[in-house]
Formats: sequence, structure tokens, C-alpha cells
Amino acid sequence: MGFNYEMQPFRYAASLFLTFLFVFTLSAKLRKFSDFVFLMFYLSVLIPLLSIWGLDPSLESKALIYVLFGYLVSYLIVNLKSIKPISFPYFKNSELVTISVCLIAVLYLVLWYVLSGAIFNMNFDMGRVYEFRDENSATTNIGILAYLNVWTYKVFNIFAMSYFLLKRRYFVFCCLFLVQILFFGVSAHKAVFFFPFLVLFSYFYFRKRNSLLFIPFAFSLTCLFAFMLTTVFDSNLITSIMVRRLFYVPASTTFTYFEFADNFGHIYWSNSILTSVLEYQYDKPITYVIGDYILGARSAQSYLGANNGFLSSGYLHAGFIGVLFYSLIFGYILKIFDSLAKNGVPIWISISLTIIPFRDLVISSDLFTSLLTHGLLISMFILILFRNKKYISKDSL
Repeated sequence: MGFNYEMQPFRYAASLFLTFLFVFTLSAKLRKFSDFVFLMFYLSVLIPLLSIWGLDPSLESKALIYVLFGYLVSYLIVNLKSIKPISFPYFKNSELVTISVCLIAVLYLVLWYVLSGAIFNMNFDMGRVYEFRDENSATTNIGILAYLNVWTYKVFNIFAMSYFLLKRRYFVFCCLFLVQILFFGVSAHKAVFFFPFLVLFSYFYFRKRNSLLFIPFAFSLTCLFAFMLTTVFDSNLITSIMVRRLFYVPASTTFTYFEFADNFGHIYWSNSILTSVLEYQYDKPITYVIGDYILGARSAQSYLGANNGFLSSGYLHAGFIGVLFYSLIFGYILKIFDSLAKNGVPIWISISLTIIPFRDLVISSDLFTSLLTHGLLISMFILILFRNKKYISKDSL
């Protein structure tokens, strides 16, 4: 599978000890929104990171220590009662205003795809999305529209689908579902196709239940299923896709980010929010720079965009200060979402609207990129505007 393996009993035992130690930060029930996010963080980031570190003594411990530190900082921010979330007012006609904004955005994007001609270059074949993505993006993502288009199929339409499920307007939901499939066909991003199914899952499960135990159970079954297929068909392709690519490639890349920063220095947000005051030292996006670092001599023939989570990105930007800064912001964002779910937003809507942005944030995206480009900040604004006291006793946990 491309990873180094060398059993050292003490190191392996230490990884197991830390794995079980951090279980005590988790909740078996969905009492607040952050419970869901921390469980996903633990399963998607901490366990792969701890296991690959425990089996490969060539990996330095710094990356692991910093990620565990960042996780704990965020956990403390969320759970310290002395730290209060921002108190937002309730707005008159909040539901009407919110759903109107979302539907206008959806209508805009459909019309823009038609007028730009991109709709005539649709593709619904998952295996060919990369053939259409760049061309359609160049046609439709012009200037500020690049942000608005992403927000529409990642936030506005997802909220609209959730809202009409909440109101049991199933016909309207089905229409928006089909619109989302159209958005997938034009945008050529696979995740866009799966968003509606996550909405349906959140609606049918979290609306009536609060147990989170099914999530580690589902993760375990996925891995077991992959290994069974590998044994039966004598091919590691399924395991490579479902286990290696999903869990261990991001974990391995985390160590690479720390190694790259230690070898070549930090970039101090010169590629993003501080680009006007600091000079960015590379001629391509930092993800491709690190991709070239991973590929080595092969980088002349191949291109690799090596994305990673917000803690790795924080270290790449400013070392310990970057990790601490990002951890504090991440924890406080979770605290705000906890407050929204407690004070007038059905928790299943919060999950359906943010499950993908938060997963991207912990696995494959910089904090500020997730907030702006991937729509996490827009999701927060939508929920703040939508919140209504009538949902506090009925749907909030």
C-alpha cells in the first residue's frame, strides 16, 4: 500500500493507549452539534494518524503531538462554560427571508448555467468528471461568481432541501433534488451529487434519534467489507480506495506537511489573507508545491494537489502559533453552532448543511478556505438568520 511498516511494541502500545485515552472526549449520544464533529474528527483523523504513527517508527512524533494538542484546545473551548458564544438576535419573518434568499440563489444558478452554455456540456458519468470540470469552471466561475456558484450548490440548495423536508413539502424537495443533480452534472464535482443523500440521512435518522454509536460501527463495517473483498478477489483495489485513500493517505500527508514546513519554512498566510503584505515564495499553489515534494523526481511527469486538514495547514503557515490560532477559531465556531442548535435550529439541519464542509476542514482544507470558499461561514449566517424559537422545544436537543 506504499507505507512503511516496522513493529516496535512500545510505540505500538503508545498509539493504542492514546487511541483509547481520547475516547473519553467523545459522546455516545448527540447532545450538541459538536459531539458529531468531534466523533468524525476522532474517526477520520486521530485514529488513522495514531495507527500509522504506531506502525512506522520513521515518522516523527511532532505532527501527532500538534494534532492531538489542537484537538484538545478545540475541545476545551467548546466545553468551557466560562467561554460564551456570541448571542444573536431572533429576526422577524426569518423563515420566509431565509428560504427566499436560498431559492433566489438556486434560480440564479440554473439560469446562469443555461445562459453561459455550460448546461449543454453536462456529464453524469462519475468516471469522466475531470474531463469536464476545468472547461465548465472556466465558463461559469467568473470573478465573484466562483464563490456564489459554490455557495449555491453547497449551502443554499442544501438548506432549501432541508427546509422543505422540515415542512414536509416532499414534492418541492424532489424538484430541488433534481436541480442538485443538474448542478453535479455541470460543476463536475462528485461531492455535489451526494449532498442530497446526506440531507435525507440526517432527516430520517437525527430527527428522531440521538445515538452516535452507528457511526464507528459503520466505519468499522466499511473497513471490514473492504478487507473481505480483498481476500475474496485477491486484489487490494477496493481496500486501496475505501481504506488507504479515505483514511491513510490524509494521515500520511499530515506528516509530510510538518516535514515540509520544518525543511523549507513557514509561509505565514502569504498565499491568502496576507498576500498583499507578504511575498509568496512559490510559483504555484502550496498544495501543488507539497505534491511536487511528495512526488520528487516524478513531479515533472505528474501533478498532485496534496490537500490536508486545518491543523496541518496552520502549522505550515505559522508553526505552533498557527496550530493554536486555528484550534481556537475552530473550537469557537463549534461553540456557535452548538448555541444555534440549542436556540432555535433543528440539529439535523445543522448537520445536513455542514457535514461536508466540516469533514473537508478536518481532513483536506485550510480554515479560511473552508470558511469562505467552501461555504462554512455562509452556512452559519443562514442558520443565524433562520433560527426560530418555535423549534427550541420540538427539535433542539
